[in-house]
Parts: sequence; structure tokens; C-alpha cells
Amino acid sequence: MEVEIQITDCADLGRINEVIHDHWFDLDDVTFNEETSTLEIQFSRPSLEAGEATTGWSLLRRVEVPYVASFLRVHRVRSWTLQDTQRVGTYDFNELRFDQAKQRLQVTTGIPLELYADVEAFEVSVAVSENVVKTKKRLAFLV
Repeated sequence: MEVEIQITDCADLGRINEVIHDHWFDLDDVTFNEETSTLEIQFSRPSLEAGEATTGWSLLRRVEVPYVASFLRVHRVRSWTLQDTQRVGTYDFNELRFDQAKQRLQVTTGIPLELYADVEAFEVSVAVSENVVKTKKRLAFLV
């Protein structure tokens, strides 16, 4: 089941931040669609489905966790800026911040990055798909 959250009130920004926080994205996956004036950042996050235990002991197991394609979209974008001063290429979402006076949505990351969009009106969405793009092995306690 695909999950999508769309907000038009900046007071609800916390709902989007809960979904994206601490997930990683590549700058190669930041795109702008001029036709729809939409800035899109593709990232992956753990599936809402439980991972599958592969090996382990009584309570501690190695689990394969599926990661699914997810998309942060900023709508009604007039202009946007991306400056990769650190030249890392891969960044983690910290949070989105909106400056109402400037009508600017800023993406903050753990590693310094200048990424923001100036918008005509506030409208942001995030979609979490069912499309598995990778799996990661983790240690987990199973009860």
C-alpha cells in the first residue's frame, strides 16, 4: 500500500519531517519538473512491512530489512537552489523549514548543503511506495 501525505499549511510540516528525518538521498536524485513546477527528491526508507529474519540466536537475529522508494515533492516552485559545497553527493534529511516572509522552503541536512525552493504557495508532499529498491541486513532483538 502506497502512503502519501500532502500538506498546504506550514504548521503541519512536522508530519513530513517525521517521514523523512534521518533518511538519505543522492543529489543525482534531485529533479525539477518545469511543466509542473515541482521539485522532487527521491530517497529510500525502511518498508512499513517487517523485515525477514535470516539467521541468529534465540533473541538476537540478523534481519533483512527492505527499503522502498520514497519521494519528497515541493510543489508550486518559482525557483530553487542547490549548492553542494561539501561535494559529498549523498546527504541525510534533518528537517524541512519554511520561512513565510521569503516563501522559502529549506531542506536541512546533517552535512552542510544549500538546498531550498522559493514557492508561490506552500504545498509539500511525501510518498512512500511499495517498490523495494534495496535491502539492508541489521541485527535485531526479536520478542
